[in-house]
Amino acid sequence: MRLLSRSDVEALEHAHRHYGHLSFRDITALSHEDPAYQNADGGLMRYEDLLEETPDRKERERDIAEVSRHALV
Repeated sequence: MRLLSRSDVEALEHAHRHYGHLSFRDITALSHEDPAYQNADGGLMRYEDLLEETPDRKERERDIAEVSRHALV
């Protein structure tokens, strides 16, 4: 726990609270309903497909495009 940031702990607590009671099958079904998964069509998901519709979405898409160029695949 010492190695985790506050936001890491909050994210894990959120996931446990909302999804901890679900079976693997339930989580799989839920995740496969996500548009990002469906748009990938069995391939790689695009980061921008994970973004919610917000007024600053286009700006966030540009930020992701810039940062993701440096990510390892």
